[in-house]
Amino acid sequence: MLAKIFSQAFTKATWGTSASIIILGVNLVEMNHADHYQTALICKMGHVIHDRARETMLQSRVQCPLCGAEGIYQCEHCQAFIRGFNPQINAVDWQMGQAPKYCHQCGEPYPWIQEAIKTMVMIIDILNDLNEAEKTILSENITDLLELNSETDKAMAHVLDLSAKIKNTWGWGIFFEILKDLAPEDVKTHLGICD
Repeated sequence: MLAKIFSQAFTKATWGTSASIIILGVNLVEMNHADHYQTALICKMGHVIHDRARETMLQSRVQCPLCGAEGIYQCEHCQAFIRGFNPQINAVDWQMGQAPKYCHQCGEPYPWIQEAIKTMVMIIDILNDLNEAEKTILSENITDLLELNSETDKAMAHVLDLSAKIKNTWGWGIFFEILKDLAPEDVKTHLGICD
């Protein structure tokens, strides 16, 4: 009897760009078959709640066990699922670790990156040793420090120039701590802020 129910449920599974296997109303696998990633559940502060979120987790509001922030599983801009575990490229015991910074589909920053950028801009704004032009340059270069692109080298040069001027202020230390958490290894190495 159970085999018959399983067979009927399996044949009713829907397959498309974003496919699911639904058995007895429970989504066993939520993955995008184009790239084989399962859906991740990440809080709005960037803590990975689960790298293989199940339908039951996605249907209810999930709070982060570390900070209490709301968990999300889709880009707030384009609704693409946040990439989690990929069984084709990851070992069985793989853990996601750090949350992705930008949506793989639309390129927009996730909420935790938006908050980090806002915090960094706020810190820059209260650094009294910088003039308005220096604050503007530094603020405009933040996103180039968080990802490797054609402007990253220029952004790192600006940071190094300005750090000599204000390296001993408390705000600058917080700015660098955020960079240490979010910047790519190449940027951290170049700026001398590796762990």
